[in-house]
Amino acid sequence: MAVKNNALIEHLKVAIAEREAQRELERTGQWSWVGFSGIGAGVLGLGLIGGTIYLNSSVSTEINDISLINDPALYAQRREEIRTDQSTGQVLLYSGIGLAALGGSAIVWDLVSPGESPFSVRVNPTNSGLGFSVAGVF
Repeated sequence: MAVKNNALIEHLKVAIAEREAQRELERTGQWSWVGFSGIGAGVLGLGLIGGTIYLNSSVSTEINDISLINDPALYAQRREEIRTDQSTGQVLLYSGIGLAALGGSAIVWDLVSPGESPFSVRVNPTNSGLGFSVAGVF
């Protein structure tokens, strides 16, 4: 009887280990909202960087064309437009880099984090918010 029970216990241990391995495989194959948010932020960041490149080419053309203007008032107006476009380009560039870095970090976090995501979202009529827990992270 003891031999049968020990064999049954060993069989159950193997079955449990196989189920846990299957659950871990399924868990790691799924993305959480953190990963999907990272993809969205990364795509938006790359779009802003692309907008910067487009704006830069437009400003380069305007800089080349400004030398042909003889009217001082028109020259001052175009010069101010170029400065505004350059400032806008800097904002787009830095925002794009920041969003792309944030998106990449969120994707990496989602891929390497063990277990459930440490982020939580609470939404109900009396209490709503975004939470962060380090339990299970370290």
